[in-house]
Amino acid sequence: MIRNGVGTGLFLAAAIGISVFTVRSAHAQAPTPGYNSPWRNPDGSVKLALEFGGGIDTAVGPTRHYQERGWNFTMGGGYNFNRRFGVLLEYGFHHAMIPPLFVQSANEGFAQSPIVGAIRLWSFTAEPVFHYFSTEHFGGYVIGGGGFYRKLTAIDGGTDSFTCSLPTFSTQCSVVPGTRFSNNAGGLNLGTGLAWRVSDRSNVKVYVEARYTWVDNQPSPTNIVYPPANYRTGYIPLTGGLRW
Repeated sequence: MIRNGVGTGLFLAAAIGISVFTVRSAHAQAPTPGYNSPWRNPDGSVKLALEFGGGIDTAVGPTRHYQERGWNFTMGGGYNFNRRFGVLLEYGFHHAMIPPLFVQSANEGFAQSPIVGAIRLWSFTAEPVFHYFSTEHFGGYVIGGGGFYRKLTAIDGGTDSFTCSLPTFSTQCSVVPGTRFSNNAGGLNLGTGLAWRVSDRSNVKVYVEARYTWVDNQPSPTNIVYPPANYRTGYIPLTGGLRW
């Protein structure tokens, strides 16, 4: 009887131990709903990243002498490796006006002629993103990277060639209206932003950010008509929009 009792006890203990181990193993191997899926990382973050935004640009440094405040549009997509780190590929478009040009026509004498100038800048960049804090609804991040920038400066208005000087910058130029100047260069940017998750049932976030952008435009010996078109460009875009 004692032997049978001991045998039965050992059998029950072994059975219970095997059952507990099996349950724990099954629980450990069962994926959390929504995690470890093709669209999510193991920590639950969504792998695909998208953004659309726009805002205003403010020229800084020497750029403010020959570029006024402008506006921007940005869109991009990329990959989140986890909740903290991701990479975006961005397309950006920036538009700004040139300060009013004092114009001296060869035939009309000194006058302030209605000459209009604009700067348009396209960019294709890679942007690593690091989220330094995150809650259920709010988060903060640092973003920065670099890539290719194309700058187009356009002078319009009038029919005659003219000389000009920028009121706040000691630069002389001699421009034929309708002239275009293009310049390709590499550039860098770095900034920070805040994001707010709009709903518990959605991954959409409203964001606002500011980045310092520097483009390494180089003076051109062939551009003697309007040198500022080739000057280095510095500005801070303040951008808001939506992120996924």
